[in-house]
Order: sequence, then C-alpha cells, then structure tokens
Amino acid sequence: MTQLRQRAPRQRDQKHIDYVNKLPCCVCGSTRNVEAAHLKMRLPEIGKESPGLQQKADDRWVTPLCHYHHQSGIQAQHKVGEKRFWFEIHGRNPFEIASRLWVESGGEERAAVPKPVKARKVRPRKPRGKRRPVPPSRPMQSRNSFARPQA
Repeated sequence: MTQLRQRAPRQRDQKHIDYVNKLPCCVCGSTRNVEAAHLKMRLPEIGKESPGLQQKADDRWVTPLCHYHHQSGIQAQHKVGEKRFWFEIHGRNPFEIASRLWVESGGEERAAVPKPVKARKVRPRKPRGKRRPVPPSRPMQSRNSFARPQA
C-alpha cells in the first residue's frame, strides 16, 4: 500500500528572487525583461523533488531567463518542457546554475536562520451576560423498533 506524505510548504526567499532578476539571462546574456524561472524537474541525487502538479518549486531552484527564453519564445522553457529546453537544446545543467546562485545570493545563510513564529490572533470570549442563550432542544424520543405497541 502506498503511504501518503504531507507536502512540505513552499520555501520563499524574496531577496534571492530579487538577486536573480538583476542578473543577465543565462542562455543569451540579455539584461532586459529577466525573470526568475523556477525549476520543477526532480533530481533525487541532490535532494530536489518535484513540487507536484500546479505547484511552484521553492525559490531556491530558480535561474535567470529573459522573457523570450522563459515563456514567449518558440523554444521557451514553458513551451518545450524543462528537460528538453535545458539538456537537449542548450546543453546546460540548470541545477548547477541554481545552486551556485543560491550560495552567491546568501540564501544558504538566510535558510539556516529559523523564522519567527507568528502568534495567531484569537478573539476574546464574550462575557457570560453578552453571550446569546442556547435555545432549548426538543425532548428526546426513543426510536426503538422493538418496542411493543400497547393494546
């Protein structure tokens, strides 16, 4: 039987995304309209799992791509698929690029620092006098089907 596991929440790092957006495209070198392209491929050797359908990968796994190579071009990453785009067409390893940028941007140090837990706001209870009264319930009746009718 297959065991179900809970999906880990997506790790976000806006400073890393901002850093990657300032870099040139890693395919053509263009500095215009550069976007952080998330990698959804899995590579178990380095601990990278696929995030799942309709899920975005962690911000750690991004590479800088211009809009043409990311989404709008004829052979864009989103049009031809990640494996074909990176390995067959361009002959590059995106995981090496993403790992190097993660270390350069300081993401490794930021990820090691635990994030503070935010306390949930809980509404205080109303005083007894201001609470709405609970309406009385109807009396319970037995639905015993074995009961004999009285003659």
